[in-house]
Amino acid sequence: MLDKSAIEQPKAILTSFKNQVKLSVYTEQPAIQLYTGFYLAEQFQPYQGLCLEAQNYPNAVNHKHFPNSVLQKINIRESDSYPP
Repeated sequence: MLDKSAIEQPKAILTSFKNQVKLSVYTEQPAIQLYTGFYLAEQFQPYQGLCLEAQNYPNAVNHKHFPNSVLQKINIRESDSYPP
């Protein structure tokens, strides 16, 4: 679970010193899911890519002590990203 610091502060930073690239994730969401790229196919090799997905608490619908993450059809959910 992520801290509740301001959205202007990165919640995750990935750095490749070899390739001199950096990825910073800014989000208001309380969690980040990491996909490792193990199942990449065709022209890619396993682990040749990854994905960081900002989201609500994983599996929240099955844990009463987690905040509700169900979005009803009549509700609108907006999420902020930074920079705009």
